[in-house]
Amino acid sequence: MKPHVDSSRPRTTRPASGTAKWAMLVAIACLGAGPAMAADAPAWVNVTNNVGGDTWGYAGVCTIACVPGADQVIAGVSEKGLWSSTDGGQMWTPLGGDGPGKITNRPGVILFDPKDPKTFWESGCYGPGVFRTTDGGKTFERLGQVQHVDGLAVDFADPDRKTLVIGLHEQARSVTRSTDGGKTWANIGKTLPEKSNHSTNPILIDAKTYIVNTAGWLQGASLGIYRTEDAGQTWKQVSETGTAGTPLLASDGTIYWASLWDRGLLRSADKGKTWTPLQCPVKKTPIELPGGRLVAPVGGQLYLSTDGAATWKPCSPPMPFAPGAWAFNEKRNAFFISRMSDKKSDLAIARFDLAAGIQTSLAKRLIVWDGEGIAGGKAWAKPETVTFKIQSAEAHEGKSALEFHAEGKDWLGGGWNWHGWWPADAGTDLTGYKNLTFWVKFAGDKKPEKAWPKVHLTSSNGGKASGDADLLKYCPDLWDGKWHEVVIPLADLYREKTEFDAKKAWEFDFGVACQEDIKFNVYIDDIAFDDRPTEAPKP
Repeated sequence: MKPHVDSSRPRTTRPASGTAKWAMLVAIACLGAGPAMAADAPAWVNVTNNVGGDTWGYAGVCTIACVPGADQVIAGVSEKGLWSSTDGGQMWTPLGGDGPGKITNRPGVILFDPKDPKTFWESGCYGPGVFRTTDGGKTFERLGQVQHVDGLAVDFADPDRKTLVIGLHEQARSVTRSTDGGKTWANIGKTLPEKSNHSTNPILIDAKTYIVNTAGWLQGASLGIYRTEDAGQTWKQVSETGTAGTPLLASDGTIYWASLWDRGLLRSADKGKTWTPLQCPVKKTPIELPGGRLVAPVGGQLYLSTDGAATWKPCSPPMPFAPGAWAFNEKRNAFFISRMSDKKSDLAIARFDLAAGIQTSLAKRLIVWDGEGIAGGKAWAKPETVTFKIQSAEAHEGKSALEFHAEGKDWLGGGWNWHGWWPADAGTDLTGYKNLTFWVKFAGDKKPEKAWPKVHLTSSNGGKASGDADLLKYCPDLWDGKWHEVVIPLADLYREKTEFDAKKAWEFDFGVACQEDIKFNVYIDDIAFDDRPTEAPKP
């Protein structure tokens, strides 16, 4: 298929508005590209409902967490324990019962075992400090006699999970360690500087390497971050910045930590030896989504970064309140936020559902068109006997697909621009992806005998096209009238020497070269890019 540049297309960027505006917002939620949200877009839903029961302790809903691999969210309510929901927050059920393991503290941290999420730890202040469950919260065991706990870290490199480190609430030099799974505890924070501030949120790198903040309201006490490589016998100051809240130790080893009093975000890429302040709008420690993406609140919305906190873009509509905690449920494909309150509140937990059909996974995936949540863009087709448009009668999933209608012979082509018309420097960066994927279905009276369907991509640097892919090579059963998933390695499109810019992709092109008159429809749905491993198709 020939690279196509239509000089009749307008050279101005399509304004972000209406449903197209929302479509691009949901593209943000999948990877992080697009403008702000439309006024009529989906909104946050109040899912506080019966959480915590009739009365709450002071601070109300203190934290929220989503169980990995399950459609389950857990909320921690002050003095009322942990509450679980498996229907998106419509109904909440208390965990743990009234036995000796009943949680009556002000929950702060819920930490899941990466090998088995039915095992998780809870730490809290203003009461018994640390609990563990091995049966998904049916029962809890109190670990030792520690009280008034903030941060909690576990050595997951040890299969027996023997080493735990905690920091006590609003107490200086309070780093406390257990080497027997929580049965007994010893203070290792006494070796921190005498005039250091509260040491509340530890990070555990390995059995002997820990990091802790010294920050808080303690007058005349120093702020900073300290690191030990000998299990607390000695500490070295690695930053003079005070940090607040639970830090994020990301899956790639990078550590992110918010500065005290919302003064910015710090990052360490060398296990806490050095720290760099980031020039970004985020002031709170982010959470990590599958694929290494980061999410944090900024100015009343959740923002997402796909490049290690270098750049951020909104990924949710405006939130109903400023969250104290936020979490992402991959199974439900939804965000949850919570806030504390000095008494029982009718609005303490909210949920935001990403558009139907958009899924995140450990394999990085970007959907640029799915007909529902991500349906914005513009189409072109040449010659006049060809059309390329949204067709609501056919879809692989959801309500609609792109319909390519072809009549005539020679070259018949069209494209779908998910970024609108000719953005000056916009486009989707494909350098982190391996494959172009989509679903396709042929509809016609008969199989074309001499037609060769082709696919390529176009970038925004003057409409330069990639190399062509012979669709029949990747979908030999195209003409059978059924839906087929097509996976084309991007390396196959890059083999030809072209001026295509993989950092500015913006258009999916489909066309047919034929030697005789033909008339048929091809339906295309769920256009995406991913990094799944693939085998080369057979010739």
